[in-house]
Amino acid sequence: MVYETRRIVLEKEELFLALEAHGRMTPHFLPRGRVVDFEALSPTSIMVTVETEPDAQEATVIFTDGKLVQALVRFCLENNIMLPRAARKSVAVDAEHVSLCMDMDVDIFMPRSAPASFADLCMAAG
Repeated sequence: MVYETRRIVLEKEELFLALEAHGRMTPHFLPRGRVVDFEALSPTSIMVTVETEPDAQEATVIFTDGKLVQALVRFCLENNIMLPRAARKSVAVDAEHVSLCMDMDVDIFMPRSAPASFADLCMAAG
């Protein structure tokens, strides 16, 4: 089977913007305030530090794959980054970045009697 993988990598600043924007649209996603840091907990989860308003105390929130996917998809749509609708979406986390990963199956046409060589393929393509 042939498949395609696409990855959109967000730096810290873009991740913070994505989480804050999703928080404004989704009640109880984040405490009110500003995201100031994140820490990778696993390959699919992060802990985010938020400086809360109005008391400027720090709160931490843990996000796993599903919630991160929602925030990153919203960020891409709001910034006109085209996403394949049918792709399986997940996240990949490392110490510096969070990535939106998309996997898609690709349908290819395989003739019943495949050409014997690469040269035959080139000749058939014209």
